[in-house]
Amino acid sequence: MPRVRQEARKSEPSVVMYGTEERGDTWRPMLARGPDPITFADLTVGSSMFYREMMYTTNGGHNWTTRAIPFPEMVNAFSIPRRDRGYAVGDHG
Repeated sequence: MPRVRQEARKSEPSVVMYGTEERGDTWRPMLARGPDPITFADLTVGSSMFYREMMYTTNGGHNWTTRAIPFPEMVNAFSIPRRDRGYAVGDHG
């Protein structure tokens, strides 16, 4: 299972996620995202929200998918406490 770390870049308002397959001996950039954290509901399901897009994995970070979600407002906070349940909060609740 790949290990994942996030690193904020001082010159850009984004987060870069790195992955490793060798127990941390070498790291490679996997993708860049906005400022929202990447959280895991369990060992395989992880996600992040950025405006109206969700980035998620269902295999522990080996692959990531991005989906646009047509919320009426921008998402200010989100939580996915379990693999089958998620919550999002915008300007109107």
